[in-house]
Parts: sequence; C-alpha cells; structure tokens
Amino acid sequence: NQIITGFQLASADSADLAAARAFLFDPNWQPEEGVHVIDDSNPLLSYTPLGDHATVHFVEAWDGTIGNDGTYQPQNSGATFDYTYQLVKNDQTKGEWRILNPPPYTISTVSGVDDFYRSGYLYYLSPRNLLLVPVRVFLPQNATDAATQLVVQLLQSPPKWLADAGITSAIPAGTSLVDAVSEVNDIVTVNLSSDVASLSVAERDALSAQLVYTLQDYGQGLRVEVAGQPLTNSKNATVQNTKTWSAYDPDGIKEDTFYYAGSDQRTYSNGLPITGDTGTGAI
Repeated sequence: NQIITGFQLASADSADLAAARAFLFDPNWQPEEGVHVIDDSNPLLSYTPLGDHATVHFVEAWDGTIGNDGTYQPQNSGATFDYTYQLVKNDQTKGEWRILNPPPYTISTVSGVDDFYRSGYLYYLSPRNLLLVPVRVFLPQNATDAATQLVVQLLQSPPKWLADAGITSAIPAGTSLVDAVSEVNDIVTVNLSSDVASLSVAERDALSAQLVYTLQDYGQGLRVEVAGQPLTNSKNATVQNTKTWSAYDPDGIKEDTFYYAGSDQRTYSNGLPITGDTGTGAI
C-alpha cells in the first residue's frame, strides 16, 4: 500500500516524473493517457503476497480525467476505476518492492490538482453556434505564459468527446499564433495566422467571442489581429470584451434554446421539431 500510494502521490506532478519512476522496476515509464483525478477519500484495496511478487488491487472514486491537451472530462457521479498493480522485489531492486506494471496515466487526487495545476476555461461553440460552451482546462503551475498556452489549446479542434456532442469551433484547422499573446495597458493582443482571413463575418464574430471569453481574466479588452492587422467583425470593434459578445454568453438564454414535448411525443424548439430521434417521436 505504501509503495502504491507513494507512487500515486509522486506521479501527480506530471511535469517531473523522476520521483514517481523511483517506485518502478522500469525507470523509463512514460504515461500517455493524461491524468486520472481521484477522490481524496481512502480507496478500497486488496493485497496478495506471492513470495517475491505481490499484487495490490485498487478501486478508487474517479472524479475525472485531464487529457493530454489539458481539457478536463468529468466522470459521472459515483464512477470508479480499478487497477491491479504487480510488484516485485529481488536482487535487481536491492530487496525493495518495485511496481512492474505502472498504468499508462498519472494519478492525482482532487486536492493534488490544485498543487500542480492552474485552471482556466476554453470556450467552444454549442450546436448551431448559439452560445459558448466553457470547458475547464488545466495548465502546469510552472507555465510561464498561461494566456498563450490557453490560446494554443483553443486553436486545436475540440476534443473528440466534445465534438461527438456537436461542440464546434469557428477557428479554422491549421490556424496558429504569429506571436505570443501580449498585454499592454490592460489590452490583450492575439495575432493569428492568415488562415482566419477568409472567414465570413458571422464566423469572425464567433471566433472573436471564443477568444474574448477564453482570455477574459487576462485584461480589460482584447484586440484580435490577422498577420498584424485588425480582424474586422460585425461590431466594428477593434478592442472587444465580453459585453461586445454578450449574445454568446454561456450563461445567457435565448428563445430558441427552450425545448418542450408536444402532444405528439415529439420534441420542439421555437415551434419546430428538432432533428434526431427525439424530434421524430422515435424515443
């Protein structure tokens, strides 16, 4: 138990895995599946000694997963995950227990996340681009330019688990930052590559809203540029803020976001049946 809990505590700092590798038989372990965030409560475990080998089976309350892209995918309430660790001690380990099969992810408690990560939010677009959808993201505490890292993450496509739910982005694939995000006199500037120049006005508005809300904690206003020139929008706003794009506010409510069931067992929005099985009455 002490070997496993020591390994888990050490692996919480995914930016420096040297301490975690000290608990392993193979010092070359490189996790590739993000961070499993577990509850701070004590896990259920069983220990089975087999001479110079042993197994330790853990069942832990699973709060969520921090993906390799930093986005946080919460688990359903009551979710658990279990893992069986194989341990060995021999001459090669100098008689000390070492883990033979570390998981392909690191592990952190909920409280440990606060110690090693800083949180922020990326804002994507809901289906039909009606509202912004905030997605929590975690960056290492030692990140030196959090604003730039957030934008770099936002420029990527939404994670698959979000895309499967119809979440999109107005930012074209392949878009990159020309310069690091900068701030002067409380105005933040994001200078994007020319990939965004061909966007329609509506798409530019949505892109601007995504950036404004993502960076709202880093200045009083945002200037969006393409190759050093202002990116025009329907508001003719060179410097924008959340009020500029309040129509996209994720806390806002629009008339056609109300859904209701009709007497024919179909689901309606703004007087029209929605697409999909619930709109046909099939379910």
